[in-house]
Amino acid sequence: MEFSEIFRRTATTLFARHAEPWNWLAHVLAALLFALGLWQHGAPLLALAALLFAGGFLPLPLPPLRATGLRFLAPAVEMAVHKERVWLFAPLTTRRALRIAGSILLAAAAVWALWVHELAVLTLLACLLSLLRVRAENRDAGIKP
Repeated sequence: MEFSEIFRRTATTLFARHAEPWNWLAHVLAALLFALGLWQHGAPLLALAALLFAGGFLPLPLPPLRATGLRFLAPAVEMAVHKERVWLFAPLTTRRALRIAGSILLAAAAVWALWVHELAVLTLLACLLSLLRVRAENRDAGIKP
């Protein structure tokens, strides 16, 4: 078996597990712990975030999300997983590649701003993301920027 085939199977299995609601929630919580760990310069929080992120790829034998006290989150999680799946399987165009590169730059700026406690940069990033969302909603509604 070739390396590419092994990689493809592993990636498919990991993404299938990530698409489960409990695993997706574990990854979101890991991202929040990562941000908190960066802000506090806390190695234990960063390690916990890494463990939670890795654990989110394991099969979690938990009841369905709708059968627990977190059932109010189920529609939002299912919608987010669906949007993520649609985005991942979309063809790679130049515009999408530029968006990915911009997202990576914004994420790097956010990591740096969290580490050095730069609230002004974090505020600017939040405002930029808000403006980009409003622009996308306007474009979807037929309003030209």
